[in-house]
Amino acid sequence: MSETYEICLRIHHESELYSPYDGSRRTLHPKVIEYLYYRYMENSGHDKHLLHVTSDEPIDRDQLLEAIQRHIEFQRTQLGREVRKNSLKQFWMLVLGFLFFGFSLYMGSRIPAFPKEIISTIGAMYMSIEN
Repeated sequence: MSETYEICLRIHHESELYSPYDGSRRTLHPKVIEYLYYRYMENSGHDKHLLHVTSDEPIDRDQLLEAIQRHIEFQRTQLGREVRKNSLKQFWMLVLGFLFFGFSLYMGSRIPAFPKEIISTIGAMYMSIEN
């Protein structure tokens, strides 16, 4: 059974939906994004979400849908960049961890136990860093 949750948005003028800095009305207003995100997360257990916009004047539905899709695509692109950046960071932390760990094994008989343990601990910490 598919449940639909209705997100209601009340505005006076269509211009309230868009950023005041974007004359082409292609960018959603940050407060609208914040509100929609909050309401979506509040009820994210539903299969479908329906956006119901009430206004004192007619709204260009296609323009609003395009602005929402542009925002979603922008967020998706940003998330992809963040994932790639974090993956690269994790890779280099793992490489550093193995280097420190390998160095401690190599220097095992050449240096006293205490510095060797410090080097080994640094290596283990680099390998366990997730971000």
